[in-house]
Amino acid sequence: MAEMPNAATGLQPTELGALPLQSAHKPNKGRRSAADQRFPISLCRRNLYGNCGVSDVTVGTNPFDDVAVGPILGQGSYGVVYKGTWNLSPVAVKVIKQHMSGQQAKDVTGELEAILALKLMHPNIVRTFKYATVPRKLPVWTRQASLLAADKRPADSHPMANVLETAPVLQDEYLCPRNQQIAETWIVMELCKCSLQEQIDQGVFQAKPEATKLKWILLTAAEIVSAMAYLHSQQVLHGDLTGSNCLLVPNPCIDDRPFSVRLCDFGLSRLLVDEGAVQTRSYGTVTHMPLELLREGRLCFAADVYAFGVLLWSMWSGQRPWAGKHEVQIISQKLNDGAVLVLPEDAPQSYKELATRCMAADESTRPSFREIVEMLKWMLEDVRQTG
Repeated sequence: MAEMPNAATGLQPTELGALPLQSAHKPNKGRRSAADQRFPISLCRRNLYGNCGVSDVTVGTNPFDDVAVGPILGQGSYGVVYKGTWNLSPVAVKVIKQHMSGQQAKDVTGELEAILALKLMHPNIVRTFKYATVPRKLPVWTRQASLLAADKRPADSHPMANVLETAPVLQDEYLCPRNQQIAETWIVMELCKCSLQEQIDQGVFQAKPEATKLKWILLTAAEIVSAMAYLHSQQVLHGDLTGSNCLLVPNPCIDDRPFSVRLCDFGLSRLLVDEGAVQTRSYGTVTHMPLELLREGRLCFAADVYAFGVLLWSMWSGQRPWAGKHEVQIISQKLNDGAVLVLPEDAPQSYKELATRCMAADESTRPSFREIVEMLKWMLEDVRQTG
């Protein structure tokens, strides 16, 4: 998922409890072209919901009578997250829209995410309380209106300008083929403060003395690894493990960090019950993708391990991987030039070795999360003894 930048708070990065509610999603600030502005917005959208942003999308009727929906916290290509209250308790409400037709109505990505999240119980996974999937019937557009939507001629000179003038403007729907529906899945979840990526960007680790920096990073990594080891034990592959999908809550006095991690966003997750891998065209975040996924579209448990290695690199360096490069450049450099992320010189040797093993090009040489749990135990014990 993409990130929403922090609002100006005037607070230090470590003052997590005082941070305003934010989101790991970045708003879509794209503007419609001059040509598109001549047409009703419902006719100007030429892509289905799953292929474009949702900044203009308005959700349908709330299916819960005990949940009140408030302002938007963030949004991305897979849904919109709102601040809400459930019987006066603060919660997050995620609404996922998906176009479907026929039998597709029985296999909704949003509902799969909700079911997965509801069944997964771990201290470092965002808690899901309940969900509901509601079908929404779309208007039927004529073939003429569909053709007109793709036409770039000025509206006032178009032979079907009268259609444009009389066509209804539905700002929350996308142009769809006949007989399609939208399924909305509403998920009521634990409300978190911000994302790990936001705190990395603010220098939460870099601002500390080296010994404290290492300790905090290892404790944070241990929480992520604990959640991931649990997921894999349940045959669930996350598919998009990034700093933006590691949300933070105030630390309940477990250690001296001001935050604790909650893993979220199972929109790209897969169940690997019998297979060791799946072929997919639903990709996650290019910066965190291993070679086998970029080359072959093959997603396996080792892909999550690779993404964790990128997180280790980012936490220690305080930077975003491949910052300033476009996706095409990143893919080209990885596949054609063999470019890799290299840990800074000041990183401890054991930390470098772990991150390097996780990001190995050969997936068979990457450790499992259960192995990483044991490695982190040893590294944390070493920090305690020397600190």
